[in-house]
Amino acid sequence: MPEVAKNLSRVPHPYTLSDAEDWLAVVKENPFNLSIFLNDELIGGVSLSDRRDNSYELGYWVGVDYWGQGFATEAASGLLNVAHSQIGSLVVVANVYKENVVSAQVLRKLGFTPTGEDEVFSLSRQARVPTFTYRYEA
Repeated sequence: MPEVAKNLSRVPHPYTLSDAEDWLAVVKENPFNLSIFLNDELIGGVSLSDRRDNSYELGYWVGVDYWGQGFATEAASGLLNVAHSQIGSLVVVANVYKENVVSAQVLRKLGFTPTGEDEVFSLSRQARVPTFTYRYEA
């Protein structure tokens, strides 16, 4: 899991039972926070977090064994479509670590456009990490 956690800003490593319980509580509260399953096996997650400024932030992860198979793109696309149908006008932002080229490709496939650069604090790295920022409107 360190390969996955190092690319996520809000996931600590090591990941404890308490972290998992906190995550499950968040999932119950947010209808746009979904798990990705393949043949009844959890392989990832996708979410839209309310930024309280009339926009949302997209986040996603997929287990290493499932990288490069289109699961992140498919799950995020489905979530964006459902959110748009329920909310109407939809503005979504996303940050991707500069070295995470594949994740940036996922965002571009989804119709996100680059808007600049930033830094975010990574729990797993315990450091600020340079990012590219993206925006999506539907």
